[in-house]
Amino acid sequence: MARREIRSENEPAHRTDAVLYARVSSREQAEGYSIDAQIKLLRAFAEKEGIRVLREFIDVETAKKVGRPQFGEMLSFLKAHPSAQNLLVEKTDRLYRNFKDYVALDELALEIHLVKEGTRLSHLSTSHDKFIHGIKVLMAKNYIDNLREEVAKGMLEKASKGLPPGRPPVGYRNNRDSRGIDIDPVHGPWVKKMFEAYATGAYSLDRLSRHLFEEGYTFQPSKPKIPPTTLEKVLKNPFYIGRFHFAGETYTGSYPHLIPEELFEAVQAAFRDHNRPKQQKHTFAFTGLLTCEECGCAITAEMKKGKYVYYHCTHRRGLCSQKAVLREEELDRQFEAVVEAVEVGLDVMEDVEADLAASADEDAAFQKEKTDAVAKRIEALENRIEKGLEANLDGALPDALWKKKSLEWGEEIKRLRASLRPGVEAEKIDPALRQGLVSLARKASALYRKQSPIQKRTLLHILCSRSTLRDGRIRVTYRQPFDLMTVHEPGKPNLKAL
Repeated sequence: MARREIRSENEPAHRTDAVLYARVSSREQAEGYSIDAQIKLLRAFAEKEGIRVLREFIDVETAKKVGRPQFGEMLSFLKAHPSAQNLLVEKTDRLYRNFKDYVALDELALEIHLVKEGTRLSHLSTSHDKFIHGIKVLMAKNYIDNLREEVAKGMLEKASKGLPPGRPPVGYRNNRDSRGIDIDPVHGPWVKKMFEAYATGAYSLDRLSRHLFEEGYTFQPSKPKIPPTTLEKVLKNPFYIGRFHFAGETYTGSYPHLIPEELFEAVQAAFRDHNRPKQQKHTFAFTGLLTCEECGCAITAEMKKGKYVYYHCTHRRGLCSQKAVLREEELDRQFEAVVEAVEVGLDVMEDVEADLAASADEDAAFQKEKTDAVAKRIEALENRIEKGLEANLDGALPDALWKKKSLEWGEEIKRLRASLRPGVEAEKIDPALRQGLVSLARKASALYRKQSPIQKRTLLHILCSRSTLRDGRIRVTYRQPFDLMTVHEPGKPNLKAL
């Protein structure tokens, strides 16, 4: 695939500072050649393009591991170093694990070089390039999701045998030889003392934490005194009596039980006697999504009578006529209509492809118009230089002024010539990529109806770049490429489907 690049006339030809990012999906790959191959490829590309690499970030992860520390450090570095405008990476699925990564990078306005794919993307790229890139991000996420499903199967099998997946809580340790779980000879006896002491009812969590420390218990070298919050989790964890939770189910453990069930129940009774229920914070489904269309303030939520949730403008910027409040159920109904408006069929996909073809024609026409204008400007500047030289030789233009103007004109000519790029023919959408996008759009509505509030908010953030509220009605701006697939206005009948 040819590399596409569009720049404004005043934009420098190269932003030479960059960061390099490489990732492998298993530790075995890290110990092999995959990382070295990626780094070698990206360094060679940087040298060829005259790009200076400021930092290199490498992540080694698996589908079981949550988060990428080096990716997070890279984002912080890019925010702290605005001169680093380039990001070099092997290909799309090395860079993204989820839509949050995509949004985080998009907000930085970087120029992303997908070296192996031969693609260069920036905020100046055409809608067609962004469309294709968006589909590849969807497919990369689908690949990661498949990996997670396979890992989840293995973890479920382990749980069915009475062994909890992951690291056991304090007081236990993994046995690498038997692949089972043993009682930790150091921390295990102390955990038992925690239960025995708290069951007496004579200790608060803070006091018990201090008591254990004074008695000689070291929780961690960097954190000798066990935090009260951690202590509470230990004392309420049924793992110690042979029960653990995984994937919404409760399993009976095949590992040795550290605490008798009677002692565990006595501790839970002590918690109830202390009468210290934790205040539960309600999760509002749509906070952080909406702004007031009139004044631009955030739309906030509050609960009335312990069960009714209302949304309204915060009015933090002064006068605003939007005084009405909106029930969460009504807002949910309107957002469901927003999701339902994104529908894809074969006829719609044909329209999308036609739009993309038209967009490619417009890009070509714009490119020719731009090239002609730049060529005309270069010719005018060259004429100025020629006439200025004659004036200087005739003594009509002082040397200092001539040197200043000739340098300015010469630099402008250099920038204009660098901004010229040959046109690129429009690319066709890969059928497999198109099918992946069609599948996602068709499932969006069904997914929304059965998701949790947080999941609904995530899906809406994927679909919409902006959502506003005015007079009890929401208005949204769809992200690319979903803006090309919205075939009817949210909340109104899809006449094309009738």
